[in-house]
Amino acid sequence: MDYEELLNTVTSLGASLLENGAEIYRVEESMIRVYTAYGTYGEVFVIPSCIFSSISSAEGKTFSKTKRVVSHGVNFDRIAELNDLCRRICQTPPPLGEVCAELDRISGRPSFAFLWKVLACALVAFAFTLLFGGNLADALCSIPAAILVKLLTSKMEKLHTNSFFTYIAGSALGALIALAAVAAGVGFHQDKIIIGVFMNLVPGMAMTNAIRDIIAGDLVSGIFKIVEAIMIGVAIAIGAGLAISASRLIWGVG
Repeated sequence: MDYEELLNTVTSLGASLLENGAEIYRVEESMIRVYTAYGTYGEVFVIPSCIFSSISSAEGKTFSKTKRVVSHGVNFDRIAELNDLCRRICQTPPPLGEVCAELDRISGRPSFAFLWKVLACALVAFAFTLLFGGNLADALCSIPAAILVKLLTSKMEKLHTNSFFTYIAGSALGALIALAAVAAGVGFHQDKIIIGVFMNLVPGMAMTNAIRDIIAGDLVSGIFKIVEAIMIGVAIAIGAGLAISASRLIWGVG
């Protein structure tokens, strides 16, 4: 057994799970099960930004690895594929080279086209504007606002802009468009339009995973994600506040 290759492969598996939105306990349990399937004992500690893993060889030698995880997203399709890979490994452990090839294949699976993501954001804004009491005109106004916010935030993410400032810019743009629509007489309820657009920015997944991690006993990871969600909320509030202040100066509304 090449213990260094095993350590690198399993750590890559855990990193892929973490990058695609898996819970902390799922990452740790999956890695430990794979180590066990290959006949070795492994210790794993995971936080949202880092993986610490170590295994012991039959001769008693210890191998350790730390992997920094920077990018985070939500891709349930890849998580399902990675979970299926873990189950197959636990049933009949294949050569590590095959596992690496399978990880590369899963990582290379195409996500939804950007156009579909933009349309989804528009639909979310339209539906939530109606849900929170807006009329049809308000819902229609939320569509271009959501599309422009998605375009802006995606561009800033590609430029590796700090996520805090990305959310500030996105919320400011969304609120500014909503206020402009009301000032122009196209929309009628600026608050309903803003809420509908902002539902695309609300960190619902972060809060959900935070509660699940805390219940599972991963307090460090749970607190980490709660703080992340709070900071995103603060950024959204700052952006909206800036837009409202600007609209009062420009159009006298807000």
